[in-house]
Amino acid sequence: MKRIGGYGLTSFLQKARRVKKQMQRDTQQLRQKLLNELERMFDIAKNAVEAAERDKSKAKQVQVWIRVMGYLGQVMNSLADSFDEAKAMEYFENLERMIREAKGNSEES
Repeated sequence: MKRIGGYGLTSFLQKARRVKKQMQRDTQQLRQKLLNELERMFDIAKNAVEAAERDKSKAKQVQVWIRVMGYLGQVMNSLADSFDEAKAMEYFENLERMIREAKGNSEES
């Protein structure tokens, strides 16, 4: 039997398979947690739109929050399809930028 670093190839393969299964399970749990958080953020953005719609002088703020809601929906769809950590970080950086923009518009209104 061939050996690698003191381990038999069969043993090494079994370890690799266990790590792969653990990673898949952890990734699914992380994906679900992210989707739950994004759904809560979507609800908050929706509440912000509804509050801003009551005040006619905040039309720009309504537009910005609707844009944030749309982006959150896109991110949720993307994460539901597959999970790419680098892409997820990019999504959250864009989301932070959009929220800073929305915050700036709400301070102006």
